[in-house]
Amino acid sequence: MFFTFLRAAAASACLVVLGACFSSPTSAATNPSFELDSRTLERAGAPIPVAAPVSGKRSRSRHSVRTSVGSRKHGAHGRQRAVRAFQAPVHALRLGAPSAELSGPETTLRVTDLLSTLVPQAIDVRKPLVLQSAAFALTLDPQRYPVFSAMDGAKIVLDPNASIPALVKTLIMERDPSVRIVSESPGNSRRFLETMLNAAGFYSLETSFSMDFGVDPRLRVHSDFKVEKTSDSLMKQDVALINSGRDALPPALTAFLKKDGFTTYEPFASQKAPVVTVPPRSVIQVSDKNCIDVTDAILNALSVAFQNDYPVGVFAEENNGISLSVKAQRYFERDGQHFVISGFDGDPVSYTLFRILETKGYRVVILDKHDDFRKVSEKLFTALRLRSRYAQHAMWPETNSSYSVRMSGFRLEGAGIPGGSLFLTNLQIDRIIRDLLVENGYDVRDK
Repeated sequence: MFFTFLRAAAASACLVVLGACFSSPTSAATNPSFELDSRTLERAGAPIPVAAPVSGKRSRSRHSVRTSVGSRKHGAHGRQRAVRAFQAPVHALRLGAPSAELSGPETTLRVTDLLSTLVPQAIDVRKPLVLQSAAFALTLDPQRYPVFSAMDGAKIVLDPNASIPALVKTLIMERDPSVRIVSESPGNSRRFLETMLNAAGFYSLETSFSMDFGVDPRLRVHSDFKVEKTSDSLMKQDVALINSGRDALPPALTAFLKKDGFTTYEPFASQKAPVVTVPPRSVIQVSDKNCIDVTDAILNALSVAFQNDYPVGVFAEENNGISLSVKAQRYFERDGQHFVISGFDGDPVSYTLFRILETKGYRVVILDKHDDFRKVSEKLFTALRLRSRYAQHAMWPETNSSYSVRMSGFRLEGAGIPGGSLFLTNLQIDRIIRDLLVENGYDVRDK
């Protein structure tokens, strides 16, 4: 109908109509499918099963890798699908006030710089968008409406202030269907970033992406967006993880992800302030297997001074003519209490001696030669009346960050604990886990 009217009108009337199109607000109806905005991103389909993003052929670390994704979009005409993503982001106590919000122009600059990094830009992409026909000539100012190349060959016209009239958008789309106009406001930085990524024509775009490395300890990495630029990005280990948060990932983590084929981009992030812990929290790795050696490691971690093979005089203070000495493999005193730790091999004489010590007020810990780290710890903590349980613990509050670490062991806290906080584990701690623990204020030691 629009072009029929142009052909029927005189040349001067045509100019008047076109001028009105440029200056008039959206007074006429337009096809909403021509305009890319946040509403197009809210559609989702049925759930899909979770799958690892990398085939068995690619190089990977020795960690097991599992993933969970939110919505996924394949190609310009692909399907969008959604699955439940893990919700375990992380927060660490740090110095410094939160960074000020970015201005609209700064947000636009950072997002367009990212897009130019991800997508090879055509040589003439910075030239004005020009559309011509026998009936009209249209030019968009490249300073106000910059043009970018999309991965699938389309052109993205950025209209951050939504100042292009609706009829002009219709005219552009009818003349050149490969043009995508993005009118999302940069005031909401995450939504603006998502709209631009959707317009970029990548092979795959996933939102709320999560990925696990290892089982115990388990490192979980979150990303607002995961981008596969082409169909072979996974095989080429060229996958982009994009976050819209203000806190940057630790350099050790970005380097670790890079080795596994994931490049991280954080266009709005600022450098993190150092972690504050006074005194530092401690993680003690107990690698011993023998039950007595495990006992020594735990007592040392608790700063308990003990004696080896100590002869306990049971009736020495009663002066009743009875002299009985019982050898304790480990003996110590704490909070006015006397503790005896010894192994038991099933000898009934040894059991009788332990019972005699208990009747005299000694707290006796009987160890079996097959007791492992967990069993020894539970017996010691029960005797010491320390409340703790073996479980997989979050190593810091899981809020407001893009990665988390969970690890099995015993967490001890309180006035009687050295430094007020202690975590004991028998797990092997890989370098990346150790680096992240240090990043978040832990002193990691081996016993």
